[in-house]
Amino acid sequence: IALDQQIPFDPYDENRKTGGFILIDRLTNNTVGMGLLNFALRRAANIHWQAMDIDKDARASLKNQKPAILWFTGLSGSGKSTIANLLERKLHG
Repeated sequence: IALDQQIPFDPYDENRKTGGFILIDRLTNNTVGMGLLNFALRRAANIHWQAMDIDKDARASLKNQKPAILWFTGLSGSGKSTIANLLERKLHG
């Protein structure tokens, strides 16, 4: 589950009242899920914007394409940027 802001909580083992959650459907008021919180996830600090060889306006207008996002993940130096640029050229060319 992703939230747009941080929420306070305690690990479930330490406090059962603030260490769990229930998801309720807004339309039906039915319980649709639940979970227990053990620890907070840390955001990665090493995510960087990849400059593309072809800008998004040129890409969209040339072929009348709707923009989309592909998220390449992997180890540093594994070729993500190279593959992204090759794919961009293939789609644009």
